[in-house]
Amino acid sequence: MASRVNAVLVAGDGTALVTEIIAKVVSKHRSRITFTGPGVFDHRIKRHIRATVLPLIDSILTELDVSLPCFELSVVNPAVASSMEAAVRVSGFSVDVPIALALLGAACGMPVKSSVVATGHIASSAGDIRMVRSLDQKVQAVVTRGKGMCFVYPQFDASSDLPSGDERERIDLAFRKIRFRVRLQPISQFSQALTLAFAEHDLFLASLTCGYYGRESADSTVIRDLGLGEGNRFIRVLEQHLRDTDMVRIQEVLGAWIRFLVKNGQYPHGVGRELHALLQSIPPAVRRLKLRFPLIASSEVMRLAPLVGSEDTADFQQLLRAIEGNIAVVSVVTHGVEDFSDSCDAAEIILDAILSELDEAAIYEQLCAPMDRAFNLFQIPIEGSFHDLVFSFYAALMRAVDGCLESDNLASDAYALVERAYARNGGIKGATTDAETPGGRRVILERMLQTLRKERVESHIQYVFHQAIDPLDYAAKLAVTKAFIVRFRSVLPEQVVDDPPEKYAQSWYVLIRHWLEMRTEFQEWIHMR
Repeated sequence: MASRVNAVLVAGDGTALVTEIIAKVVSKHRSRITFTGPGVFDHRIKRHIRATVLPLIDSILTELDVSLPCFELSVVNPAVASSMEAAVRVSGFSVDVPIALALLGAACGMPVKSSVVATGHIASSAGDIRMVRSLDQKVQAVVTRGKGMCFVYPQFDASSDLPSGDERERIDLAFRKIRFRVRLQPISQFSQALTLAFAEHDLFLASLTCGYYGRESADSTVIRDLGLGEGNRFIRVLEQHLRDTDMVRIQEVLGAWIRFLVKNGQYPHGVGRELHALLQSIPPAVRRLKLRFPLIASSEVMRLAPLVGSEDTADFQQLLRAIEGNIAVVSVVTHGVEDFSDSCDAAEIILDAILSELDEAAIYEQLCAPMDRAFNLFQIPIEGSFHDLVFSFYAALMRAVDGCLESDNLASDAYALVERAYARNGGIKGATTDAETPGGRRVILERMLQTLRKERVESHIQYVFHQAIDPLDYAAKLAVTKAFIVRFRSVLPEQVVDDPPEKYAQSWYVLIRHWLEMRTEFQEWIHMR
């Protein structure tokens, strides 16, 4: 794979520009590193890269027992240079750190964070970082990339080549101006840049795919800085994705982990118990609403079965149950409501999980948009019977929502919808009267659409709430009820806010109905606009 790293270069006129260094692993070549692309590397820089930067990366790869590949290295021509039909020239040592990161990322298959911009001179094959010039201009260029960027640069007191007094003052002033817009990260050793430049997820996947996960070495700076010797790295990475409910990354991690174990032929003791305990620590409402079980196909997990010894049989069974989502039920509340409310804001976590499933835009696209499209496509007949009108329109709505028309009760269901839509306007008789007035047929269909939208949205919201709340014990329900009322007291009726929360802990449908009636966002989508 090609690895891209943001670097910042200073042109001859003193203008600093952010560009990209690209490293790519290539097939065997007469030279370990080849320079390509429109950008030009000075001969002095090429010699330095081959003599210092490449040996540093080779020492890291050797320590990780990763084969030493050949590389193709290039620099992206900044837009300004391209527009002038000129090639950017790399003539300074400040590109050492981004080049080293790009080479390591390409060799291990790790993407560098796009939010990172690096600069720094690698002064030895041991990874010592030395000062570079124009840090004030460079950090200003980083600011132009937007908020959330991280600027990795040489640490001042780690270098014997400290900036002069005037330059240090300019750098300090520039850093103070941007400190709330850019994350500043000084480094004195290249190994310190690794966890800044690479996401923990990618570091972990690389350790699995390259085969060095779990390697221990008390004397290894790289292994220590990367945390590769930590036995619980798998659980820590998986925990983050479980709490983020990122199913794509959960399956990616589990799949790579299983392949690594199968290749190495060893089952990790106690991992089933650890995963089960991890899933127990995630609120049941979050598990039900946000996670999809099995976390990975059971057939994949069964590939570990030949590795399981007699002493690990019970643990492997627990691993299978955890992957399937069969988590032992334990009461979240052990000592009453007060304990539940105080234990890591459990009620707020459950409430957040529920509300994240009730994103207004997502609900509209899932439930209302198909019906709106059916309404807009439906050709309202000028003539024809009332029965044919409501039946055909109801059939169009059902086809848009459910995708099929298998019910034998479409006609009676259509009339029932009209009855509900005209509940306060004379029922079926009121609808038939409207059908005889100019524009009345459209009014009937609009009322049908509005009523069905409202019912579908309310049913979905009730379902989400009950999926999360019904399995809880009373104390937990009461704690979530209190959290709900406190959070939405501004949109709930005064009577509901003043009522004791115990009144609603077992009758959530009443609370949800009040909440829906007051939520203008949902009303805009439930009713015709």
